[in-house]
Amino acid sequence: MSKAGTAAHHLRVNGIMTSNLYSLLLSAADECPDKLFLAFNDERISYAGALESSRKFSGLLRARGLAAGDRVLLNVGNVPEMVYAILGSLNIGAVPVLVNPAARRHELRFYIEKTRPGMVVTRSESMAHFRVDGNPLLDDNSFLFIDDAVPERNFARRVASSKGADECVTLDDDHPAFIIFTAAEDGFPGGAMITHRAMFETGNLSGEMRAHQGDTTLAVLPLFHAFGLITSVLLPLYNRSSVLLVERFTIRRVAELLMGGDVTVFCGVPAMYLTLSRVLERTAGLDRVRVWVSGGEAIQASLQDEMLSRFGAEVRQGYGLTEASPIVTWNSLGKENRHGSVGNAMPYNEVKLVRDGRDADEGEVYVRGVNVVPGYFSDDEKTRAAISGGWLKTGDLASRDGDGCYWIRGRKKDMVLKNGFNVYPREVERILSLHPGVERVDVSGNIGCEGSRDSLAAAVRRKNGAVLDEKMFRDWCADNISSYKIPDMIRFD
Repeated sequence: MSKAGTAAHHLRVNGIMTSNLYSLLLSAADECPDKLFLAFNDERISYAGALESSRKFSGLLRARGLAAGDRVLLNVGNVPEMVYAILGSLNIGAVPVLVNPAARRHELRFYIEKTRPGMVVTRSESMAHFRVDGNPLLDDNSFLFIDDAVPERNFARRVASSKGADECVTLDDDHPAFIIFTAAEDGFPGGAMITHRAMFETGNLSGEMRAHQGDTTLAVLPLFHAFGLITSVLLPLYNRSSVLLVERFTIRRVAELLMGGDVTVFCGVPAMYLTLSRVLERTAGLDRVRVWVSGGEAIQASLQDEMLSRFGAEVRQGYGLTEASPIVTWNSLGKENRHGSVGNAMPYNEVKLVRDGRDADEGEVYVRGVNVVPGYFSDDEKTRAAISGGWLKTGDLASRDGDGCYWIRGRKKDMVLKNGFNVYPREVERILSLHPGVERVDVSGNIGCEGSRDSLAAAVRRKNGAVLDEKMFRDWCADNISSYKIPDMIRFD
């Protein structure tokens, strides 16, 4: 996978031009080594400190024999170790496979069988989910735990004792930087391969959303999600700003941080804004927050109106998807913020609407540009179905007005959205059918109307003689599938 860089989207590191995203950290640590990069609970990590830990993680991968193109599965949340593992993997050209910590055994089995990672970073309490029918998905030596005191598998101890890896491997622009699983309309998720070039372009041309050097971004969006990754790690790296990591969204903690006066950039999903609107006082001290961004799913114009009138928060909405790395359109700071609209196309991509095979002003959103992924990891059939002639067929429906603003109108693909996460009924159906007492499962999604949420319903047929009630079935689900994918309603036929 690795070869000499050939395009212009490079940074100079030690006299060598490279497209490797790790170069962002190298140049930032060189320019402002003592500046705060990451804050997490009581930890304060400078750019130099983050570079050292990332470099040493690279050394661990090297010692295990990993090189450019090999995969590293990251199954942790918004913690410093996640950032070190991401950047340290990129240094040697390894590809982080970003996985939701909520993933359970049958999801993890699929990800591991598909990507064959050479190392997994997770929590020790998650080890039970890396076993199916008592059989380990990988050998124990493949795991590093961010919370385990056993020296040979403890992340902090192993990083501290590593010799590190100084080189920044020069990569082709289209070398995969990340694999993030999505697009499970057929029941099987595809590993979207986001490239180094795509992330460089997205970061470089998202300047209006990008933090300034004096900014602090409140990182509540998950870093394993493309939206959180670009807004809470890569964009701050571009301008040498600070990131305040929040591992779990709790309204009390987030409200305190927003009102504390340090946060200047907040990116969230509509559900977060709805919760904030219900608990914040009108007099909440939010004056220092200069950028409010919403994504993941469409936000109601009425909620944008409320945030502006009550708190002076001008929430700007964008649209994107993992396969577009991920930003496609955006309500630019230099233009009127059209509440309810997802804004204009970003300069690095083309957008068209297709209906009945022809270009139209309303139809399915197609995207073409350097931000579009080359495909899904080890899945040519899924790639051919999603991308044709360079155009990514998103499955989302939109309209375009005379000013070139886009308005999301629905979706063509069989999918529901739960708090910004894509949930595919066919995938849920496939996994629930693995229950030993189930003969058949039919899962359907209900797209919420104005003011309501998307939901899932499952109709379950038991095998003859099986003893299975709703509590028993939900308990099994809790061990085998992400909590947000568990159907809201379960009926036994």
